[in-house]
Amino acid sequence: MAETLTDKLLLNRWFKTAMGEDYVEWAVQLLLRGEDSPSLRVLAGLNPNLERYEVEPNFLETCDELNIRPLPPDCNPRSVVPLIRRLHRSNLMSAKEALDKMSELYEASEFSDPLLGLWFMVRDDYAPELGEEIDRWVEDAWPFYDRAQVLELPQDFPKFVGCDHCGHIGMPVPWNKLNPPIKSPIGADARPKETVMPYVCAVCNTCPARHIGHFGILEKYLSRFNS
Repeated sequence: MAETLTDKLLLNRWFKTAMGEDYVEWAVQLLLRGEDSPSLRVLAGLNPNLERYEVEPNFLETCDELNIRPLPPDCNPRSVVPLIRRLHRSNLMSAKEALDKMSELYEASEFSDPLLGLWFMVRDDYAPELGEEIDRWVEDAWPFYDRAQVLELPQDFPKFVGCDHCGHIGMPVPWNKLNPPIKSPIGADARPKETVMPYVCAVCNTCPARHIGHFGILEKYLSRFNS
């Protein structure tokens, strides 16, 4: 429990959302759980209305005494992922909150990390399709994250779609660029509403293609890198 309390504070500290009172409460809770150090006692006794910068020096001294390593503010955003995962799996963070935090890490990377970009795209474009299954998606996404983080993914990876018709996985064709009209594997002659599935395969011009946020498509893509 002490570890998850620390994870929560370290995460909020990295995102610059932690307040002075959060540091003081953290110290109090650690003392109640049996942790102890000179600086921890001082921190627990500080005025919770102090500003963050006023309690930071004591917090850092406490971390040194308890062998806690806060994340540097300029660290790679991927270094923050273990905190999010542990909080989610400890039921201290909902699936939606985890998805939001992972998306914020993509923003913190200045939209340069394609693996974090997958979570961003799922949240903004694919989450409505998930509905109540978002809890399952986030839980199942962690093993895929572990597999993919050692790969050099293309920058457009978060926008990839997979075609069940021809097997192609890559960037889709925008609806307004389609000429001639799309083909549908079920023979429909009307275009689906864009809000439902705005993806068309760039190879066979077939719709609908599925976003790579679907684990079946993601599994096929990652399996290509297996030795």
